[in-house]
Amino acid sequence: MTRPYLGDSQNIDHYDLLGHPVWKAKSVLIISPYVEREFFKNIFKLKPATLTVIIDDGCRSDDVTMIQNLAQRWPQVRVNVALGSAPGLVHAKIFYIEWRTPEGHCRHTFVFGSGNATRQAFDGNFNAESICKVRLTAAKHSAILDWTKDVLTAAAANPPSGKIAPVRNAELANGISIRLPSITIKDAVNKADNFDLWLQRGYLLSSYKPDSRFMRIQVPLRKKIPSGTTGKIFKNQGFKLHSK
Repeated sequence: MTRPYLGDSQNIDHYDLLGHPVWKAKSVLIISPYVEREFFKNIFKLKPATLTVIIDDGCRSDDVTMIQNLAQRWPQVRVNVALGSAPGLVHAKIFYIEWRTPEGHCRHTFVFGSGNATRQAFDGNFNAESICKVRLTAAKHSAILDWTKDVLTAAAANPPSGKIAPVRNAELANGISIRLPSITIKDAVNKADNFDLWLQRGYLLSSYKPDSRFMRIQVPLRKKIPSGTTGKIFKNQGFKLHSK
C-alpha cells in the first residue's frame, strides 16, 4: 500500500511515525489540544475504518467543524469528534493506531511527545519537537491498551461521554514508564453554545464602555477664555473649552 506522504525515516518530517508500508490502519485515535487542517488531510489518507479525535474543550468551534468537513471527503472513514475536559488544559498529545496485518494479526502503535496534531509539529520545517514511537503488545502493555479502549468507547457513545481513569505507571520497556491522564469525554455538538465551557476557562466578558473622563483633567477657570487669537492658541494645544 503506497502512502508517499508518510515518507521514510530519512525525511525531516515525522509522518513516517504514523504510517506503515504494509499494515492497514483499522482505528486511529488522536488526542491533542490543538488541531490543524493539513495534518488531518494526511491522516485521512491512511483510510482507517474509524478515526477518533479528542480536542481540549477550550478549542474553537471551527476546529471541530474543520475535521467534520474533511470527513465528508472520506465517507469510508467513520469519524468521532469529541471534547476532552480536565480542571486545566487537556495538554496530552497522543496518537494511537491499531493495525491489521496482511496475515490478519492485530498490531498497535503508540506515538506521544510534544507535537500537536498540526502541520507545524509534524512537517519538520517549523517546530522543534520530541516525539516517541512505541510498539505495544497485549502481553506487556495491557494498561495502556485498556486506557485507549476506554477513550474510544466513550467517544463513540451517543452522545460522547465518560470519565477516563488515569494510568499512573505503565511500563513501556525496562526502565521506561508512562503516565496517562484522567480525561472527561464530552459531546462536541453545539460547542459554541456551551456556556459552561466558557466559565471553566474563565472567559466571562462584557462590553467595555470607556469613561469619557479617562486621561482628561477638568480645570475650572476663574473667567472665560476670550475668543479670537487667544482661544485658538488653547484649541491648537488640544484643550477643549466648555462653557457652563
